Amino acid sequence: MQIIKLIFEHDIPLNRLDQSPAERREASKTMSLEDFMRPEPIFSKFYLSTTVMGAEPEFGLNKLDGLDQVLRELGERLGRPEWIRGRTRYPSLLEAVHATEIGHSIFTPVISSPSIPLVAPTRNTADPELIAALYESLKHDTIVVFKEVSHHGWDLQIYSLKNIYPAFFHSLKTQLSPEHRLFSMNGKRIRSERLFYFETWSLENPPHGIEEVYENTEI
Repeated sequence: MQIIKLIFEHDIPLNRLDQSPAERREASKTMSLEDFMRPEPIFSKFYLSTTVMGAEPEFGLNKLDGLDQVLRELGERLGRPEWIRGRTRYPSLLEAVHATEIGHSIFTPVISSPSIPLVAPTRNTADPELIAALYESLKHDTIVVFKEVSHHGWDLQIYSLKNIYPAFFHSLKTQLSPEHRLFSMNGKRIRSERLFYFETWSLENPPHGIEEVYENTEI
């Protein structure tokens, strides 16, 4: 049995990239009326992972049987024909992800001006440098994909100014079968590692904020 997890978080202020969900919740409590009225760019964040259930569970999106199909479908639904890794450009998300090392990222060119030079953020840079590079990329409406280390391989974390949840939802639904279950998880509710790995202790009764997706589930 493979458990596919789609974690999402929307409406994150761009100037709070460096804050955890808990810190963002606390900050929102102290916002003034002026803060609410002031236009502020927001972004969405997504995390894709897979768990192979068994006596010794294995964790990592790379463990998903139909990974290449998902990446191919996702790339088409995102509608971005080119992805950049360092100085190399790839014609598909599938190729770019497989060519990227863990801890590094890929991103889409700036639609309005593809020649704008952006620096791909990496987990190996100091936090302020990473945040600055990510901020600059998102400000130009690119999609940034990090290849994150997982226990048995890697996961993907995605940042976007637009809410691209439907692209993930429909791409991952293609994997549904008796041996593949999909769960949509509200990132604002996933406050601990225990909740992130809910499938290891409460698969048939998911905690609040986690919903199973079925063939007839709609957004």
